[in-house]
Amino acid sequence: MTRKLPLAAATLAAAASLLPALPAAAAPPRDPVTFTVASFNILGSNHTEHSSEWALGPRRARWSLRWLEREKVGVVGLQEAQVDQMRVLTRGGAWRAFPSPATSTNTQTAQSVAWKSARWELVRATTFTIPFDLDQQREQPVVLLRHRRTGSLVWVISVHLTSGGGPEAVRERAIGTKRLIDVVEALEEKHVPVVVTGDMNARDELFCRVAGLTSLVSPAGGWHDESCSPPQAMHIDWIFGSPGIGWSGFRYADDPLLDRITDHTVPVVTATLGRRAS
Repeated sequence: MTRKLPLAAATLAAAASLLPALPAAAAPPRDPVTFTVASFNILGSNHTEHSSEWALGPRRARWSLRWLEREKVGVVGLQEAQVDQMRVLTRGGAWRAFPSPATSTNTQTAQSVAWKSARWELVRATTFTIPFDLDQQREQPVVLLRHRRTGSLVWVISVHLTSGGGPEAVRERAIGTKRLIDVVEALEEKHVPVVVTGDMNARDELFCRVAGLTSLVSPAGGWHDESCSPPQAMHIDWIFGSPGIGWSGFRYADDPLLDRITDHTVPVVTATLGRRAS
C-alpha cells in the first residue's frame, strides 16, 4: 500500500512519522553489495508520438532495456516513462517497478524506480508530491529495496523537477527540491543508505542545496562545507547517495544507442553498500 507524504504543510518530524518502520533486517550486511545505478530520462512516448525524428515510445523502451542490460544496471530511476514504455521494461518479470504500470497512469509512471528482480525485492514503497510543469501535482516514488542474497537495504528515490527559466518554474523547482530534502532527512534517521536519482533541470544551485542541507554526496564530485564547490562537469540529470556508499566509475553515458532513445545523457555509476569502493 502506498501513502503520499504531504510535505507541503508537514514538519520534518511529521514526514518522518509517515515513513514506514524498518524491519529488523536493517542491521549492517555481512557482505558488501555492489550494483550499478543509473538515472534515465527515457523521453516519454507522449513527446514522440508524431515525431519524424524519434521512434515510438515502446520501441525506444525495448532499446532502453537493451542498454540497461548491456550496462549491467541493477537499479534505475526513470523520468518521463509512460505506461506503454514501463510495460515493455517490466514485461517478463526480469525487471520490477514502482509504481506498477499495470495499475498506474502516465503521470504516475513518469517518475519510476525499477530494479532487477533476481537481485532485489521490494520491502516498502511510498510517494511524495511536488508541483510540476506549472499546473500539475506529481507523485515521486520512494522505494525500499532488499538485496536478496545479503539482506542489505537501500532507499531509492526518482525525481523529476520542472524545467524552464521563468519565475514560476524556478519557484516549483525550489519547492520540489525542498520536499526532496525533507524526505531525505527523514529517511536518514532510519540509518539505511539513500540513493536519489533525477532529472532535476538544474545544476550548481541544485547541488549546493542538496549537498548543503543533507549528508548526501554526488559521485560526480564536488563538496559542501563552509562553501559550495559543485562538480566540474554537471548535467541536469543527477545521482546522489549517502556518504557510506562507495562509488566508482561515474560517467555521463552518451552513445549511439542512447542517441536513438533519449535526448538526455545518462549518469551511471557503480555503488557499493557496506564498504567504500576502492
